[in-house]
Amino acid sequence: MDEINLNIQSARIGHQGTGKYQLTLVMLNKPDVDVLRRIVGAKPALKYLYDGSDITFYLLLILNQTGKKIRIPVNASAGTLKWLELIDRQLVDTVSFAHFDGKGGLIKQSEPIKIANAPGA
Repeated sequence: MDEINLNIQSARIGHQGTGKYQLTLVMLNKPDVDVLRRIVGAKPALKYLYDGSDITFYLLLILNQTGKKIRIPVNASAGTLKWLELIDRQLVDTVSFAHFDGKGGLIKQSEPIKIANAPGA
């Protein structure tokens, strides 16, 4: 599967208050967010790669309509390792996009995109 390399600044998973969670991908600016949103398209799948022996794991956003993937490195800390169980249990059901506001905050863009079940899940 071909990989699309993008300058994603960070990834965050947060509770939506509905028992489900949302993955937020953070870019530097609004034009970058617009490009990423077009690339992701509709109904991407979410998986991860982690062997338990490294300080980094990778979120994989599988772009079902193109057969490509986006790989996002994440520091494997006590907080982020909890994400793996949420992904395994398919509790992360949307992906949203944001960019920095220049003052240390984030500005979320548009409506989130629904995540499809990962292939083989």
